[in-house]
Amino acid sequence: MSSTPLMIIDGYNVILNNTSIDDNDEESLRRAREELVRRLISRWSHKKIRVIVVFDGQPNTIGSTVHRPANFNIIFSRAPQQADDMILQLIQKETSPKSIILVTSDRKLADDGISCGVRHWPVEKLLSKIVPDTTTRHYSAKYDRPLSADEVEEWKKIFNLKEEDPS
Repeated sequence: MSSTPLMIIDGYNVILNNTSIDDNDEESLRRAREELVRRLISRWSHKKIRVIVVFDGQPNTIGSTVHRPANFNIIFSRAPQQADDMILQLIQKETSPKSIILVTSDRKLADDGISCGVRHWPVEKLLSKIVPDTTTRHYSAKYDRPLSADEVEEWKKIFNLKEEDPS
């Protein structure tokens, strides 16, 4: 179909591997879907990549609360079809499966996609690109601080720096 890289994301697989929400609580699922889409848009909306997020079930309000750029598409499967089946159909429609990145931690779906020629990313790889690394922020907050006057003087001695003449 297109030579632009395509990322196909197994939406609920990402959400349920990242959060501990009740998958029977529709409101929690809606919020999690919206947050996932926001993070994906923030990361990839200005890149030359098409992104398709596939969810099981019927859409509700995700379209009304999240603005999607042209390179993003959100698809909901309709019963009895499952998201996995829809994802495989999307893969099979593409003329260049090597340009597809399939994001899922569903082993069977990943294996089926790989057998079609796609590249596979486990959910963790996607999350590492869209979820802020709080450990870095914690480390920075702990160790990135201004030097004291004594520490500055010590570094000046180490590097043989002398006071500059202010005149």
